[in-house]
Amino acid sequence: MGNTQAEALEKELLSAVETGQLVDVPPSQRPGFDLNMAYEVEGMLKQSREASGHRAVGRKVGYANKAMWRVLKLETLVWAHMYEDTVHYTDNNSLDLTIAHPRSLKIEPEIVFGLKQAVTEGADAAAALASVDWLALGFEIIDCPFPDWKFQPGDFVASFGLHAALGHLAAIPGRAFECGRDCQLRHAHCRTSEQCRGCLDRPRRGPRPATADSAPDLAAWITQQRRKNRAAG
Repeated sequence: MGNTQAEALEKELLSAVETGQLVDVPPSQRPGFDLNMAYEVEGMLKQSREASGHRAVGRKVGYANKAMWRVLKLETLVWAHMYEDTVHYTDNNSLDLTIAHPRSLKIEPEIVFGLKQAVTEGADAAAALASVDWLALGFEIIDCPFPDWKFQPGDFVASFGLHAALGHLAAIPGRAFECGRDCQLRHAHCRTSEQCRGCLDRPRRGPRPATADSAPDLAAWITQQRRKNRAAG
């Protein structure tokens, strides 16, 4: 599948978002489509959206559950961009959203965070946390352009990560989660700063967030992906 086919896919998937139409045959069921092609389409979608005045403001990730990677033949998380007209902020725990062309909406809890500086390559979770400027709880509205919510990771990447809207609450400074009492907000099993420093390197107990095991782990991963993209470019 060459560049011409990627351009055709970009137009088809962008039209599906803008009209609410379903894409009856997911890209993953078409000859030649793979994850590399999916990211090529994702880049084209970003160019189209920004050309229309919608600046990319961050990324969402998918398939954070590592148990699924072997089944889906993944080596890491997958991602897609989010945009200034789909990311919404609230400081009063209330938000009204309008989705222009809904199909079959779902809502998911999320951890949202921003970086204040690049994460050093090879940094562990505790070091990555020092680069996190703020964290916030949020929720994402997702919508699937494929029938019956059946899709593969490449389909996810090439269709905006199924992203329709993101709302996040007032941010908490990242330093509040580094150790001690405030860390209990993030790790309920922490009771001392020594335990806190240790638990940053361990998977969380209890329910996993929808994005990744922890925001610091995700911050380190995003930085590594940016370096790979720059090297490939």
